Amino acid sequence: VQTCALPILAGEVRCVGNNGWGQLGRPRQGGEFDSGSATPVGVPLPVPAVEVATGQDHSCARGQDGSVWCWGADHLGQLGRGRPLELRDRAVQVAGSGPATEPPRRARQRRPGGRSPE
Repeated sequence: VQTCALPILAGEVRCVGNNGWGQLGRPRQGGEFDSGSATPVGVPLPVPAVEVATGQDHSCARGQDGSVWCWGADHLGQLGRGRPLELRDRAVQVAGSGPATEPPRRARQRRPGGRSPE
């Protein structure tokens, strides 16, 4: 379990607590099990955050540009990437949220007539 906050007017997310699933937004320290941190840890985001929310083993922040960024456990698709991963110890952008600030994973090709290949 972790807790995250936005310091007043800072735009930076800071989290404390367990980091076993990367929920502090940093690589796990000490191998598979990370006892976390009792001291607030800054979560690197490409844009200033205006809102933050936490789940049991993941956290998300909304950037001032409307983008949404999540980190931590993703075994049930909590990070909104469309395909569950084991964990994310760095923030990833939720697919379809706000301005794209990550390079696209794969460009879709269009067939004549405007249809995408299946």
